[in-house]
Amino acid sequence: MIKYQYSLTFTNSYRSLKSYLCLQDNNSMLELPEIVTIEATQKTSFQIIPNCEYDYKSNKEIKEFSEKPVNKRFEIATKLSLKSKNGNNKKQKPSGLSFNELGFGENIYIIGNNHNIYITNEMKGTKKQMMVSVRYLNDTNVIVQNFIEGARGLARTWEGQDNSAERNVISGTMKHFGIIRGAGDCPYFSYSPTMHNTNDANRWHKKVNTAAKLIAEQLFPDTLNSIQSTMDFHDIFIPEIIGGKHGLCSEMVQSQHALVTEPHVDIDSSKCLSIWTVEPGKETRTDGWYFVLPYLTCRFNGKEFNGVAVKLRHGTGIEWDGRFLFHCSTAPNDKRVNVHGTYFGMTRNSM
Repeated sequence: MIKYQYSLTFTNSYRSLKSYLCLQDNNSMLELPEIVTIEATQKTSFQIIPNCEYDYKSNKEIKEFSEKPVNKRFEIATKLSLKSKNGNNKKQKPSGLSFNELGFGENIYIIGNNHNIYITNEMKGTKKQMMVSVRYLNDTNVIVQNFIEGARGLARTWEGQDNSAERNVISGTMKHFGIIRGAGDCPYFSYSPTMHNTNDANRWHKKVNTAAKLIAEQLFPDTLNSIQSTMDFHDIFIPEIIGGKHGLCSEMVQSQHALVTEPHVDIDSSKCLSIWTVEPGKETRTDGWYFVLPYLTCRFNGKEFNGVAVKLRHGTGIEWDGRFLFHCSTAPNDKRVNVHGTYFGMTRNSM
């Protein structure tokens, strides 16, 4: 289906971009138009067995864990996961365990093309039904190109800085951008580096935020609606310096340097969207880079699979409900490649 729109006189950059792209097909943002649909179940125990354990006190990987047989690792991981959620923000389950791509077995459902995953949740106290959308974006599309340029530009503004996002990160770094609510529910104020516009960060944030909204309108409407309804309910606005009404979200988190995280849920107030990009010239060097759903089982073409993993590469977009769906990420085998994840969703920082 083609959308037509003829006005070419807009002065606002967002509307000009939209009119310039007015004759593009709805699927032109995708590498391929086909979307595979599968059904899955989130179980109460690991379906992919962690093969890495990290000690935060010594900041070292515990080699003995990875050398244990799979049944022993499963026993340890299951015992730890039955405890209350732990970690410095009480959302990891369990803390310190992660995945190395080399340890993946043959019975994992590996996603490398567009998918809709409809999930039944068996975990107590969580939503019964969820959907995950996986889309591989076409980097020749002008809107997608604008997003990539903005994400890369923003990443360069904080290269070499420490983490500012309050999360347990085994490797890699994360930075929070945008606005948060002040102490005592005071009016919103810009959060560093937004406050200080470090290295022209706000210009890049605005570029990536407005492009992300255009992408979400076409490909990830559930997250767009979830973010907008949450902002409306809490009377949250997006400052003009980072996109205003043309931006997707009032805040954003970006990761760099081969981020590895534990299986966790997010303490957020909306569904979320993340789009992954790679530094220029290194787009094809992403073997071993995955978004992992370690508690899922699924069935496809008559075969049962334990665990789901999405191949991450330049231009991968995923929409999910991180409040209820346990997820984590691995790093590319080539640790020299700087990869970025740009995350949009209403986090606890805004509430």
